[in-house]
Amino acid sequence: MRFFLLFFLSVILFACEVKVNAPGADNKTAKGKIRNGININAKGVEVEQAFLTYEDGSLVDETNSTSVNKKLKVNFVVKGWKVENDQVALEANEKVTTSDGDVIMDEQELFSKGGMQTISAADAEFPRLSVVINQLPKLYDYYLVQFKIWNRGTDQSIEGYYKFHIN
Repeated sequence: MRFFLLFFLSVILFACEVKVNAPGADNKTAKGKIRNGININAKGVEVEQAFLTYEDGSLVDETNSTSVNKKLKVNFVVKGWKVENDQVALEANEKVTTSDGDVIMDEQELFSKGGMQTISAADAEFPRLSVVINQLPKLYDYYLVQFKIWNRGTDQSIEGYYKFHIN
């Protein structure tokens, strides 16, 4: 029986200016503005930024604290996705584990399940994943969120993790 009900928004994307690196870019790792203790391993793309926000868009401070029913979003700025016909075929997995090792969410192929097969090259630069804890029957030291975002049919991906706490 699960004591947690996690609500997951599979992705919220927004567009800014179009900047796409040429296909065949070298493997790169995250070396930009990475906040909130987010650990990233990027393959074939460059992660320029990674940071946490609340649903209203305000930045999460470096303690990575939130409250029950208050959504956290991990935001990325990514350059270099391989583009075909101005589209990118992104996919994502996300898993949440408590400090006691209890898996409270393990979602696979989030974007496909949400009906998204491809997105515009401009939108692919700004992927986001969200998580929220709706019930707190027991106190945990932290929650570990592991994620992977990849470009289907290519050797490009972003894998990583971060921890957060409930106030």
